[in-house]
Amino acid sequence: MVLKILVASDIHGAERAIPTIHAAIDGMSPDVFVACGDITNFGPTTFAIDLLRDISVKTFAVPGNCDPPELVESLEELGVNLHGKKVEFGGKVFVGLGASNTPPFDTMFELSEDDIAKILEPIMEKNAILVSHPPPLGFCDVAGDGSHAGSSAVRSIVDKFKPRLVLTGHIHEGRGVHKGKTTVVNPGMAARGNMALIDMNGEIEVKLL
Repeated sequence: MVLKILVASDIHGAERAIPTIHAAIDGMSPDVFVACGDITNFGPTTFAIDLLRDISVKTFAVPGNCDPPELVESLEELGVNLHGKKVEFGGKVFVGLGASNTPPFDTMFELSEDDIAKILEPIMEKNAILVSHPPPLGFCDVAGDGSHAGSSAVRSIVDKFKPRLVLTGHIHEGRGVHKGKTTVVNPGMAARGNMALIDMNGEIEVKLL
């Protein structure tokens, strides 16, 4: 089955991103819209609600490290929460992880690598689509200082379960696509107008927007 996914990450509360995302959905007609975290910029949760409640296609979202933890409850109420969950849609299994591994600065929603593993291990499946705010270590995760800032726990999950696709964000400078047995996509900052469109039709085709 063909599945078209529009993915955005790191919106960081940018008001201008709301009409941009809605216009992309209207113009590209994806089957599903995925928000990969840092929807707000340290709150408020109402921004995420305003963005997501009127989206006309199936939507999945996870919080990021710059989102308040209570955003999970708001996403749950909207029926779009994927953090710590496994959901089937369009013949594919989506698995979600929000927050991030601990960065070198204090943010609102951080998890230890052990906690990340405890969330993902019981729900992950082979060939799933993993929606993870932190990228797997070594893939689309090179920060501004040149270091790899991804999650070692997410990388271990990817190595073990070999998901077909990982949708991620968090590392703004890591925008790009890694092609291999697992395709990893970091669309870059939606706050700057960046997104990605993915077609899954046997092969995985990615267009950075």
